[in-house]
Amino acid sequence: MGRKRIISDDQILDAAQHVVGRDGAGQLTVDAVASQAGISKASVLYFYKSKKALIEAIVQRVVRLDREVNEAAIRSIGALDGAVVRGRILAAADWIPEASRSVALDLCAATAQNPKLRRPAQEFQNSIIARIQKTCAHPRGAMLAHLALEGLKLLELLDFHLWPKDERNRLLQDIEWLISVDPGPSGSVQKNASSVAVKQSVHVKRIRSKDASATTSTKATRRGLSKNSGLPGNTKTRA
Repeated sequence: MGRKRIISDDQILDAAQHVVGRDGAGQLTVDAVASQAGISKASVLYFYKSKKALIEAIVQRVVRLDREVNEAAIRSIGALDGAVVRGRILAAADWIPEASRSVALDLCAATAQNPKLRRPAQEFQNSIIARIQKTCAHPRGAMLAHLALEGLKLLELLDFHLWPKDERNRLLQDIEWLISVDPGPSGSVQKNASSVAVKQSVHVKRIRSKDASATTSTKATRRGLSKNSGLPGNTKTRA
């Protein structure tokens, strides 16, 4: 008897994501994934019964990896007020890789036609918004910061605009400033200036120096977007 070959779902999803980035989600086929992964079509179908199932799995994994990157950065902030948003700003300190933008563009097109595909991202954003409202001392300012950050990331993700590195860092600092701001009812701004200055200074230093623990954790997880051999995955065996 020959040795059984172990095939993981992450191995198949890596191949599927590569095909999407190279050819587009519309050209994703079970045959193309099998060829890219170097396995049989039957092996792909053993895990994922259709192209639709493959795309759903890719979207779920992208959302999961993004959550892991952001949660690692949030934990590195500690008990600082607005840690949920500050951590997400820290996680966004690095540009989104070109390969990830290409995949995201194609996945956006696929999710636009399928409400079920949008659900994981919707649930993730709902949880972030709920945490901001519950845990931030200045929830309105923190929400504005979250909206500004997501807008910046979306423009980059959709390849609409990319800022020079220095300008991008300044924008992230300005976005963080909003976390400790209380927008007044008539458009005025009320804030504790000393608190804002201290908190922003702490986090700006984190971005500029790329705090070792946060950066290592963030980059290690981000590499999982293209290479997920270190992530736990379900495995099945075939002869």
